[in-house]
Amino acid sequence: MKKEIRLGILAIATIAVSIWGYKYLKGKNVFSNVKIIKVKFDEVASLEVASPVAVKGFKVGSVLDFDIDRENVNNIVVTFDIEGDIPLPKNTIAVLKSAGVMGGRYIELEFSNLCDGSNCLEDGDFITGQTSGMLSSFVSESELDGYVSKLGTSMDTIVDRLSNMDDDNPLNVTVRNLEEAMVNMNKITIKINSMLGATTQNVSRTMENLDRISKNLADNNDMINQVLSNLAGITNEIKNSEISGTIASANGAISNTDKTIQELKILIENTQSTVDGLTTVVSKLGDGGGSIAKLLNDGELYDNLASTTKNLDFFLQDIRLNPDRYVKVSVFGKKNKSGYVLPEDDPANQN
Repeated sequence: MKKEIRLGILAIATIAVSIWGYKYLKGKNVFSNVKIIKVKFDEVASLEVASPVAVKGFKVGSVLDFDIDRENVNNIVVTFDIEGDIPLPKNTIAVLKSAGVMGGRYIELEFSNLCDGSNCLEDGDFITGQTSGMLSSFVSESELDGYVSKLGTSMDTIVDRLSNMDDDNPLNVTVRNLEEAMVNMNKITIKINSMLGATTQNVSRTMENLDRISKNLADNNDMINQVLSNLAGITNEIKNSEISGTIASANGAISNTDKTIQELKILIENTQSTVDGLTTVVSKLGDGGGSIAKLLNDGELYDNLASTTKNLDFFLQDIRLNPDRYVKVSVFGKKNKSGYVLPEDDPANQN
């Protein structure tokens, strides 16, 4: 066999294997008897080329292609194949189901009985399509009814227990604790709102005060600069002044202060002597010695002096009120014949 013929046979074999491999990767076996079937769906999300076509969960084909329906653009035409000689009736329904919670979909073929040869699906036929929800894809309708019934019974039991708040089952205890927690949270929220309101007012007042202080500083900037300049001048003067002369003056003042303190000590000693003498005099007065002590301590002498003083006062008042009793004055040779007249307000009658 020539080399060219061998190369040709190898090329043909390579092409055939490539075609078979491509079809195999797409889920189609080129060596089996297949039928091409088409179905219309209103949506084909998560359905992909090579997605399985199954009967009762058994894979009988794969999805081949997608196309938009030319008659109704809201529908998608899905083309799939069926491998083997499965006698499917023309009333077979293609149901689009979910393969799992994480995504992925497949086509499930549903029919009531097999065909007898006259009503079997043929290559290129269209069948009816339906879309099943995720829950119905996992659970059948009869099972779903049972689950719903059990769930309703359980919910009734839970509602009955929740209705009886006096029951100390864990659920009611948890609900009561949650109610108390919500009440406490409401109180805490009210307190926090009150604190935030008060804090907001304080912050606003503080900001207003800071604004006023800043404004005052800005308005008195020139004065502050002048005060700082004066302080700088005073500091320079103190720095440049003769410290030694100041210290000498301070020493002289201290010396004069010492001299003054000595004089004050002498004055205090003299004052102490005077106080001692006065203490001696006061002591003698208290003992009753001498005329002054008798005058101070003798009560009878004091009463006599007080009575004499009072009578002298009455006498002087009587002279002022009735001078003619004591001094005879004749005017034009006439005499006062009326005699003594007792005044209405005689001081002698007053205490």
